[in-house]
Amino acid sequence: MSTISFGQTGSAPWVAFQLAGGALSWQNWLSDPLTITGVREGSSELAVLSLHSGQILLREPATEKQFQLLSQTSGRFLLSADLPEEMRLEHSLWKEEPFDSTGLFFQAIRLQMQGDYLKALDAYDRLLLTNSVFPRVNNLRGLCLRLLQRLEDAEAAYLKEIEVKPHSPDPYANLGIVYLRTGQEQMARTMFERALERDPFYFNALLHLGRLLQKIEAPDSGVLKALHLRILASHGENPATQVALSDAALRLNLGLVEYHARLQSDMDLTILRFLQRLELLRQNGGTLALLRGYAHLLERAGTQKPLLGFLADWIRQRITSAPPLPEPLASGWEKFRQEMLARWPLLAKESGKLSFQPISLEHNSTGPVTAEEFLELLLAEIWRDGQMQPEERLLLSRLGTSLGIEPGQYQRLQARMENRKQISPLIDDGKTFDAWRFFRTLLAAVQRDVRLAPVEKTYLRLAAEAMQLPLSDIEAILSEKSQ
Repeated sequence: MSTISFGQTGSAPWVAFQLAGGALSWQNWLSDPLTITGVREGSSELAVLSLHSGQILLREPATEKQFQLLSQTSGRFLLSADLPEEMRLEHSLWKEEPFDSTGLFFQAIRLQMQGDYLKALDAYDRLLLTNSVFPRVNNLRGLCLRLLQRLEDAEAAYLKEIEVKPHSPDPYANLGIVYLRTGQEQMARTMFERALERDPFYFNALLHLGRLLQKIEAPDSGVLKALHLRILASHGENPATQVALSDAALRLNLGLVEYHARLQSDMDLTILRFLQRLELLRQNGGTLALLRGYAHLLERAGTQKPLLGFLADWIRQRITSAPPLPEPLASGWEKFRQEMLARWPLLAKESGKLSFQPISLEHNSTGPVTAEEFLELLLAEIWRDGQMQPEERLLLSRLGTSLGIEPGQYQRLQARMENRKQISPLIDDGKTFDAWRFFRTLLAAVQRDVRLAPVEKTYLRLAAEAMQLPLSDIEAILSEKSQ
């Protein structure tokens, strides 16, 4: 039998679980993305849901006072009462998300799992009326809408989820599937890549990106090999994985076992499987346990320079992009981070990530057009008539998401465009948005250095798919301009 208790550390509440399976069950919870939510079915209850499987991991009675405790802040600690008290913080989960005391989230999840998508949508919509930026809700709405074949509505829901929770891989991967269904393969590829930037082991993104790349990459392509190695390590037992790897082996005239061996010649699958577990832990909020896991990997690498360099780059990116933490987690994180930097100075190496730099449409610079400049061109074209129509806003969301524009970058571009006193000479004032005219504007911009760089061709294809221009016409134009 499982029991739960409640308390508060500083300004943050905590919930401690004593599970029927003891500390071993808690270890499984650490790497199973989960959420804690209210249930309103006759009496008040607390439920723990697995976001991976949709299963109810725990459901226990709760009081209104406990609901109020969890609702008063935007985050909470989840602890294991089966561990010694001195170990609980290090093996805790920090969940930075609102608590639903209405029971609507639980109700919607159950309806969705039962296949009643219309009723699930109604429950999700009612929840959004109480909190329009409730995380995960728009992604789950998108899944319901996609299964109802309402693909345009599903796309809009996923784009909204990206605004709310831009670091989650789920809406990007699901957008990729929508774009595949609508024949927008360049957009789909970009979305799967965005998902893998956020979770390098995301199954659907690995699988579908691999299928797309097999159409254009050589059979022995390094990028395909890397994708297949990750999917073998993380989802090797999945039948779809075996089909994908069998197809790849056939293209190389190899047997499946031989192809597996070739994939594993570059890296031990055990390392990748441990990395996958740490990625799940990171996304689930297991902050201090995550650092312990990173230290274990670096110790295991020892003096193997290639492996040590790979792991150091991987870990550095995740440490530097970690979100703010409450006390006492923040102090524990910083203390252990400093210990790791002292032991492995390679972690302190600059990543070389560039900050956002504003650009101007009026400059005469050369070189490939940047993603930010590309989006600013679109904004200038849309604002030519002083307003933004719903379809134009959707186009902005599509392209901004595809180009990897962060919300802060987009807001700065938008503010600059709204405050601009003079419009670029490239823009014809007083006319509504026209897709072909915009495409010609882009062509003029990207040809400023008298050539089309590969990245510029990608931007143009993304724009064409987003505006639903005939790809055959676009490819003919790109072929002509490349000569």
